[in-house]
Amino acid sequence: MGTKKNIENNIADLTAKMESLGIYRSEYDIAIRNLAENMEARNQAWKRYMSGDGTLKDYRDLDSRVLEYLKELSLTEQRRKRRAEAGAKLEANDKKKLTLFDAISNISDEES
Repeated sequence: MGTKKNIENNIADLTAKMESLGIYRSEYDIAIRNLAENMEARNQAWKRYMSGDGTLKDYRDLDSRVLEYLKELSLTEQRRKRRAEAGAKLEANDKKKLTLFDAISNISDEES
């Protein structure tokens, strides 16, 4: 399989994962493409290392970059949980907070 085909497959897989988690937005397409390209470069660096033509440092640098993209796109379990917790807190705060108009409405409804 060619490098370009691998990148396109990575893009499709990443997009599908994000869609299944309900976190995909088209604004992430550039980051998804960058992640897919870095994943392919990491795989190529691993192959070069295993054949004796590359260094482990090259692979590790790319692996760190891939992990950072995965975190930013909430595709690691830890980051996904944090985003879910943050969303739950926001929802809870939205339910608790009344606007000034709501508070005044509630007072006038109680007096009627």
